Amino acid sequence: ESKSSDSSAVQQGWRCKCRVKVGHAGTLDPLATGLLIVLVGKMTKKQDEFMKQDKVYEVELILGKNSTTGDDEGEKTIESDVKPDLGEVESTLESFVGEQLQIPPLHSAIKIDGQRAYKLARAGKTVELEPRKVKIYSITNVHYSYPTINFTCKVSSGTYIRSLVKD
Repeated sequence: ESKSSDSSAVQQGWRCKCRVKVGHAGTLDPLATGLLIVLVGKMTKKQDEFMKQDKVYEVELILGKNSTTGDDEGEKTIESDVKPDLGEVESTLESFVGEQLQIPPLHSAIKIDGQRAYKLARAGKTVELEPRKVKIYSITNVHYSYPTINFTCKVSSGTYIRSLVKD
């Protein structure tokens, strides 16, 4: 092709005539920031290897409030005005370390009869999610200034931080 057609293609937007598989290893919540692994070509076959890896999260939670979605997007309600001290916060967080059953949040990408749970929940339909076995390896770097708690959490694949925060 001539240079003029190349510049025309650039003006119209980049196009690739090749067929390359592209995929990703996991999802991020709409308000989350972090790493999303993008796989290209033959590496797409290794998707499960990446998805099953342990993960580390930097978490911020606000005590006393609840949200219909488990994050800042949902409708908030005030649940409590209890102001625990640092010792109570640390011991409560420590109680989650280890293996446990966790109920995923209703607003998650889990499929129920071929539909994403969050789509069903947004449509007002009743969603029942089964508890899943997860492992919290550690909760460290706890910083507390009521009502905000920040910490670092290392967890197994499949752990929902929104569920941990709610619990």
